[in-house]
Amino acid sequence: MKELIVFLSFFQYVPYFISLYRGLSLPSVSGWFCFAMSLLVTMFASLSLGSYSILIACGLSFLCQVSIIAVGLMRGVALKPDRIEQSILCFVCLSVLLWFFTGQASLAIYLNILVDVLGTVMILKKLSRLPATESPSTWLIGTLCSGLAVWYFYAESGASYYYLITVFLSNLSIFLLILLQEIRIRMKPRDKVTN
Repeated sequence: MKELIVFLSFFQYVPYFISLYRGLSLPSVSGWFCFAMSLLVTMFASLSLGSYSILIACGLSFLCQVSIIAVGLMRGVALKPDRIEQSILCFVCLSVLLWFFTGQASLAIYLNILVDVLGTVMILKKLSRLPATESPSTWLIGTLCSGLAVWYFYAESGASYYYLITVFLSNLSIFLLILLQEIRIRMKPRDKVTN
């Protein structure tokens, strides 16, 4: 089961990589950087607590995010975080400081759970303004992967497991909104063409 989770954590990025290769997407380097840093801190904090669940479920996701950032930089996209992204980076830095000064890695994970929730809200808001701008297959695979991780690591407790639950609920909510938008588009009556 672990191997399947690892595979899906990579495979969910394949549609996006294809889109990048075809030149149909230009990544937001700043946005990907923010969430890659949040995931990196979360993985290290989880490992320090003796849990490998986040590394297994999200380790390849982190490598994919770094690859996307590299492609964006090679294509001339600047690393210029906007105000929201600057706030996210401040949260990530604060999580590291809390961990360093208190010695409690779980605090870093909880703060990065908030970062993930904020990222989800940003994507949902974007989708409400710009429907059909996210790949349904990417979010479906992400939902399956994170759902399997929540099921497989059910015996865990604490911050690491709550992070896995947050990732699953995030993927699920985004996928359900995309699905709802697809249904609305297909059910929308077409204008009659008059001759």
